[in-house]
Amino acid sequence: MQYKIKWIEENLGITRNMIRRYEKEGLLPENKEGRDRAFTKEDLDKLWQIRMYLKMGFSLNEIKKMLKEETISKSDLDLKLKALEKEREMIEEQINFIKVIRITGKSPSAFDKQSKPFEEVYDLARKQYKDPLDGKVQNFWENLEEICWLHKVLQSKDQKMDLLEQMYHWFQSNKIECSKQVFVEIFTSHIEDSVFMTFFKKEGCLILKEALIRFGKIERRD
Repeated sequence: MQYKIKWIEENLGITRNMIRRYEKEGLLPENKEGRDRAFTKEDLDKLWQIRMYLKMGFSLNEIKKMLKEETISKSDLDLKLKALEKEREMIEEQINFIKVIRITGKSPSAFDKQSKPFEEVYDLARKQYKDPLDGKVQNFWENLEEICWLHKVLQSKDQKMDLLEQMYHWFQSNKIECSKQVFVEIFTSHIEDSVFMTFFKKEGCLILKEALIRFGKIERRD
């Protein structure tokens, strides 16, 4: 039985232009009859293999080699697996980079260019996709916006109190309404938890704790 191009297009999703390219690349013998060719069962098997290998990520040159050898070797599969796994890792990084921006509402460039937390934010973003049950990562996502605020406070030389005032108003609007004293107690009691220590280290956490205590003693300027 022979099959026409219309049948190939409808059942294999391979167009005339794709057939011409396969012929040009040497995957199929050229059609020298000057009209629509008729395809045999053997042709269909080859076209099916070509489509399958393309879906697996192989190039036309790689497919040409495999069709010539009439087999796909374990080494070919291993190489393709490694390449696809590397590509997947890069895509996962891109996905989670976007997630960071989506959650924070801004690009991580909001961190100082020379600050260490940027790389750690990026690393934890990647890890969250791979291991969402990791406690450290869960805490990271729960506290990400607070980390952004505290990072700004820590990096500031003479605006720590103003930034804490802004953070306090943000906290009331986005988390819970509370007095300044409660706000200070929440963060001073948790500032040395592992999730904050990861970013600010012990020295940074102590500086933030002192700033928070000082902020709690300042009367609100509403």
